[in-house]
Amino acid sequence: MAQASETDGWCAFPADRGQGAFEIAMSLYGKFRKAIGLPRHRDQLPAHVSVGRHSYGVTRHMFIRPSAQAPCRIGAFCAFAEQVMIFGQADHPTDRVSSYPFRSEHFMADAPPAEPVTRGPVTIGNDVWVGARAIILSGVTIGDGAVIGAGAVVARDVPPYTIMAGNPAKPVRKRFSDAQIAALLALRWWDWPDEKIARMEPLLYGEIDQFLAAVEDDTGSPLSNQSPHPPPGR
Repeated sequence: MAQASETDGWCAFPADRGQGAFEIAMSLYGKFRKAIGLPRHRDQLPAHVSVGRHSYGVTRHMFIRPSAQAPCRIGAFCAFAEQVMIFGQADHPTDRVSSYPFRSEHFMADAPPAEPVTRGPVTIGNDVWVGARAIILSGVTIGDGAVIGAGAVVARDVPPYTIMAGNPAKPVRKRFSDAQIAALLALRWWDWPDEKIARMEPLLYGEIDQFLAAVEDDTGSPLSNQSPHPPPGR
């Protein structure tokens, strides 16, 4: 039986085998559309979901019942691996006599439905990387620059530029020093125009002290003629 992650009286369950097969089928369908040159269905994301520019890996099937009470906002330049799940208004209460949804098609189909419970909105900042099969529970805020490890179950807020892993997800380490994180949050490079980001790409993909020094100088000169990308074959 699949294990559930339980926190503060709420419990969210992973998808069953049928859901997994559905995800595989939709992935194959997406690859087919790409092969024949059809555009991705970015405009068919569920209601109550917003995604910032240049974020990728976002599919309509990764969101579990987003709602007005549990919307999801994803910032810019985020990267999502396969089979990520983000819960909205879809939790089971564990502090009641039963966690079963009696007022549903599974039992009392004719009864007025009871609203599923939720811990609130999910907010994912900018430049966030979410690994494969990670689960993000409702009510969670993930800060800018954070990294979520593969298979992590995120039940608590994640500070900016923090690497999280495990079930439940816990901090592994900060990506940078506190001073460097503060500088990055003040810069908000993800708000720059695309043209500036493209020009600064060698810096953005380089060492942080050189990036901060170049931005402070506002010239980009320290790495303007260099690239941190290794040559092919290395």
